[in-house]
Amino acid sequence: MNNNPSKPDAASKAEAPGSGDLVAANSGSPLAKLEGEGREATSSEFNDLLFDGLIDRSDSLVYDSTGNTDVSLVVEKDHGDAIGDPALFHDLEQYSQQPVDTSTAQADLNRGIDLQRKWNALTTNYWSRCSATHTKYMIIWGLVWNRMYKLVDHLGLKWDRWIANNFGERSYRTVEDWRKLARVPNVMAYSHLGKARLLKIAGALDKTEGADPIGVFKAEYNIPLDSEDNASLGDIQIAIDKAVLSRQLQKAEIKIDDPKMIEKLVKLGAHKEVNLVHDLQLIKNSDGDVMIYLKMLYANRGKISDELRSLVDPQKNLEHFNRIGSRMKNLAAVLIKNEKLLEDVDLDILRDLIQELTIIKSKKVG
Repeated sequence: MNNNPSKPDAASKAEAPGSGDLVAANSGSPLAKLEGEGREATSSEFNDLLFDGLIDRSDSLVYDSTGNTDVSLVVEKDHGDAIGDPALFHDLEQYSQQPVDTSTAQADLNRGIDLQRKWNALTTNYWSRCSATHTKYMIIWGLVWNRMYKLVDHLGLKWDRWIANNFGERSYRTVEDWRKLARVPNVMAYSHLGKARLLKIAGALDKTEGADPIGVFKAEYNIPLDSEDNASLGDIQIAIDKAVLSRQLQKAEIKIDDPKMIEKLVKLGAHKEVNLVHDLQLIKNSDGDVMIYLKMLYANRGKISDELRSLVDPQKNLEHFNRIGSRMKNLAAVLIKNEKLLEDVDLDILRDLIQELTIIKSKKVG
């Protein structure tokens, strides 16, 4: 007997139409047939039915069901209208089709540069507006999913299985990303930042309570999001990445003596090349110097190298030493045979190297 009338028991679930993890579109569909057999479709069966065209592909959230004609007709009729400058579109077409005149090459090239810069500014602006609008629409989508989650939970069903059986297994991550963003209060006001950076900010927030947690985060790290700042999206993206990285380092209790180094590395894109927080945590745990790593990473233009890897993983130091040592031995043999080259060997480096190698030898031999 069900003592909680607001939540159905197993018996009422079994009798309620469409209350199982699998919801069939109609009684004649392959999904309904499986349901009639008293079992659910596995993820593999669902995807097989989907890609064999036996169920409506539009049910899958990772399948683009937009008609080819719907897109091609719009694109065919557009001649710069979408970005608001048909005249510039015409100029670009004309420029691209003109034969090259070597007698006016420099002037012609300068005109091409001017056209490219104008076109790039317009298309980037257009793409940013489209991306922001799409993000706003998808946050609404996330709000709907959050309400549906409550309904699925009320029916006593498992959310991930319900998503997999109704929309395909690969849809789950997409749904969860937008649900996560939609749970952040006032997130709609920041739609123009796009999904990727909103997810970064959401992950960096200590809590999502209050009327505007992103606004609090923005104020704490001086992110120029207010209209009076009039900052470019490029500058805002750098400020957000810097803020998120700073928060991650703070949570990991990693102190950076030179805060400007974070901004320098973000501008180089180093935080995308390496798992910076993870690497610095390893260095800190092995009593290493995180600033040495950061300075070397900056000097290397944000790119990882064998020398940098050796700082993160002490074992790499040994591998690096043995490899370099073998090469040094071969180089020394070459120099010994060539007295002319020996004249240019830096004696200070040679003395320091001999001193360090002597210490290593004494410790090794004991």
